[in-house]
Amino acid sequence: MRILIEGMDLTGKSTLARGLVERLREGHIAARRSAGLLGRGLTARAAWRRYRSGADPTAHLQSWLFVAATVAEALVRPAPEEDGEVVVHEAYVDHTIALCEALGRPLSAALARAVAPRLPGFFATILLVAFPEVRRLRLRARPHADALDRLLVEHPARAARLERRLAERVAARPNLLVLDSSVAAPEVLVERALVHIFTSARPRVECGPKAHGILGPRPGHDAARAGAGRAWTG
Repeated sequence: MRILIEGMDLTGKSTLARGLVERLREGHIAARRSAGLLGRGLTARAAWRRYRSGADPTAHLQSWLFVAATVAEALVRPAPEEDGEVVVHEAYVDHTIALCEALGRPLSAALARAVAPRLPGFFATILLVAFPEVRRLRLRARPHADALDRLLVEHPARAARLERRLAERVAARPNLLVLDSSVAAPEVLVERALVHIFTSARPRVECGPKAHGILGPRPGHDAARAGAGRAWTG
């Protein structure tokens, strides 16, 4: 079973992935994390090294490295999971496409979209969102923030474009659950994600991105913002 966790930087993808894998293993279910398109191969490593180096994330080279990793993933398909194994992926081709579109890279986005149908699908998708001010708090608390983390906090317009494009992409994924890491502790969202994964019959949305303008306003979030910002690290 393949599970996709998507979301902007600093929304808690790594935190949720770790929590899911730990809980699954506690239940004697084989589970592992995957770094998605940047998890293996020479191209992926080159993209990852440059991504983490502090180099300009808006450069054309970075976009093309991400797309090259996508092409490599399509040509050398990942090994299938073992029987009964759950593989939790942190971001995938939707993220690459959305980032290229948000940065105004139509050619690289078009190539990634052309390759996307050749990639394996997912049983369920979890889209994480978080208030901009919560992501800013997490950036300050992150000891090794990369350049894209900083870009998406310091340039709200670009962050909004990426969030909108990413939401549009993952809306087509089956068994979609949207969770807001600004308003609930990590362990609560792990529980909600587990329930969703094992009972998925149709797409549904819980404590989702309505407060962020993706689906419209949602009241009642203000009281939980600051504490949730401290609770999530990835």
